[in-house]
Amino acid sequence: MRVQRASLISPVALGGFWLLQPKGAGAVEIGGSHAASVPSAQEAWLYGSDALLGLLALGLGIAFAVIKLTMRLWSLRRGVDHPDGHRKRQSVPVLRVGGLAFYAVFLLACLAALGLLGSGEIGGVSLWSFFLLGSALFWLGFADDLCGIPAMAKLLVQILVGTGAYLSGMSIDIVTNPIGQHSVDTGGFALLLTILWFIAIPNLFNLIDGMDGLAGGLGLFLAILLAAMAYSMGNAPILLVSVMMLGGFLAFLRFNFPPARIYMGDGGAYLIGYFVASVALIASQKGTVSSVILAVVVALGFPILDTSLAVIRRGLSGVPLMAPDALHLHHRLQAIGLSKRKLLFATYGVFAALSALSFAVFFSPAYALPIVGGVMLVVFPVVLRRLQLPHNLKKIKDCLSGMLATRRHVRYAYAISQVLAHDLEWAEDPSHFWGELKAALNKLNLRGRAPLDAGPGSPGGGESRLLNHNLSDSLVWALHCPSSLSQHQWRRITRCFYPVVLGAIAKWGGVPDELGIRSRAVPAPETPDSLSAQTIHEARLGYGFPR
Repeated sequence: MRVQRASLISPVALGGFWLLQPKGAGAVEIGGSHAASVPSAQEAWLYGSDALLGLLALGLGIAFAVIKLTMRLWSLRRGVDHPDGHRKRQSVPVLRVGGLAFYAVFLLACLAALGLLGSGEIGGVSLWSFFLLGSALFWLGFADDLCGIPAMAKLLVQILVGTGAYLSGMSIDIVTNPIGQHSVDTGGFALLLTILWFIAIPNLFNLIDGMDGLAGGLGLFLAILLAAMAYSMGNAPILLVSVMMLGGFLAFLRFNFPPARIYMGDGGAYLIGYFVASVALIASQKGTVSSVILAVVVALGFPILDTSLAVIRRGLSGVPLMAPDALHLHHRLQAIGLSKRKLLFATYGVFAALSALSFAVFFSPAYALPIVGGVMLVVFPVVLRRLQLPHNLKKIKDCLSGMLATRRHVRYAYAISQVLAHDLEWAEDPSHFWGELKAALNKLNLRGRAPLDAGPGSPGGGESRLLNHNLSDSLVWALHCPSSLSQHQWRRITRCFYPVVLGAIAKWGGVPDELGIRSRAVPAPETPDSLSAQTIHEARLGYGFPR
């Protein structure tokens, strides 16, 4: 990709430096119902419109320039998602190291806070501790983008970061009642709660980063929310960092909007999660779980709901909690017929509504929280029904009983698929691998429907039903399944084999007729069992395929 040399020296960034020059230190009145600290003479200039626009332009310009440079100069094969014609449908290779732009903005924001505000602290926390802990999480994710890091090793580093945050003063020491005046000292649980906070928020962003523009858009709205709260509280360092990160999000979305030309990767997702988690704690004075954290939790309602449903679904089904699937909320929204762009705008509408509710919670939690709760009680069942999820007690009971009934079978099928995934990585003879897959299906009494096969029997004898699986927009997998389990139960079991089957098709192309995989004559709409290109990419990584 050719880039004009002059564009790499961003005029927006140069304009930002000019606007950031202090224009005076007059008294500034900070509005809001919260008790706002009075900015010092050295900080007061920051609250002018010129300074805020300068910070925004500086963050935007730096991120834009870093992304352009990265796209032009990156020469490593690692850190790149290459198209394969089936699983990854982009026309050109796409970098997954866009987190470098966020890290550049994060670094510059910390240096700007140190130089422009003349303070080595951000809300009472050492600026160096704040920067080093964020750097640790970013480089952890960046290394995972390049080489792959075991999940337990990543968890250990996240625990160490949470412990470091606790020792640096970013801790959850007091839990307050947002409606009343009571508070509880967390005591010895403060360390545990802080560690869980710094594990949960970065991983929420990582899990939601499954569609172009989704995680970046959520980060954009949260940066706006945190900047607005910092402005109302008179917290200059947090305001500076949040506004510059906001500029970084705007620049990144310019390249990440569908069809994406760069992905943020795990490094970017972890750093954004750290930014949100740390700033929320710092803004909560004296480690109190106040309206700031409650507002952030409300704003994160979409990924919290998505992650909670995924954990429940995978836990009850018997697959590992970190195993990817095609049943996230954005996949289900695509299944009802929304294009990626329409889906993204609809999701942004949800983010904007949650951010508005969050700001109301920040200013008046006693009045806003009951309203938020009432809205959720009304909207939640409607959303579940629209997404074809269980939305009443009977359907929830049937779904849970069905998952538990097939848990043993799903665990067995998943174990077999893991062995096949390992075989696929090293196999060179396609006929041998397809034979192994056929033998694995026979263990579950499954048989592919050949083009001229009309018989209902199963390998183990007895009655069977024909079940069609939409592997992709162009491929259908027809399997004869024993009648001992329902259609939905068999879908949960056979879904374990989707990634390895698609991986083999991408590697060799041709498929034996007896497996029952054929091209679709007329493209059918995506269902929750379909795997989009991005979903297949996630599944490929989760099942250990070579990058």
